[in-house]
Amino acid sequence: MTNDSITNTQPKQTLQQKRAAFALEEISKIANNAGGKITKDLSGFIVGMPTMILTNGIGQTFAFLLSKVKDKHEAERDKHAITFKIMMQWIIKKKPDIFGTIDINNIKFEFLKKFNSLTQQQYLEIQHEELRLLEWLKRYARAMEDKSENKKD
Repeated sequence: MTNDSITNTQPKQTLQQKRAAFALEEISKIANNAGGKITKDLSGFIVGMPTMILTNGIGQTFAFLLSKVKDKHEAERDKHAITFKIMMQWIIKKKPDIFGTIDINNIKFEFLKKFNSLTQQQYLEIQHEELRLLEWLKRYARAMEDKSENKKD
């Protein structure tokens, strides 16, 4: 059996596996930049995102997240910016037919502009997709949460 035949017989990843891999990669990047742990604040914020989406809708949630980012320099540590970036990157990757030609220099504005032109069906599909991604983000954020923040001296 050649190496090619082994590769061809392996099953492709399911969408659920792709979501899990993406979420793990993104949470791992954040943890690695913060000494190997996710802050309890960020973890708790991510855990609350599905409720925000179900209460307000995905469009309002994206607008809220962007409105809370105060400074471009803080964006790498800001829970709102981090969450927005992960969710935006996933949906751009998942829906290249809608978001594929975004100007990287003005990515947030271009994303929101394209987002606002969605049909109702596309909007709901994206909302459901983000909720499914957040299930994985929540699990991994809690798993990598800095448990020492809970301890009192």
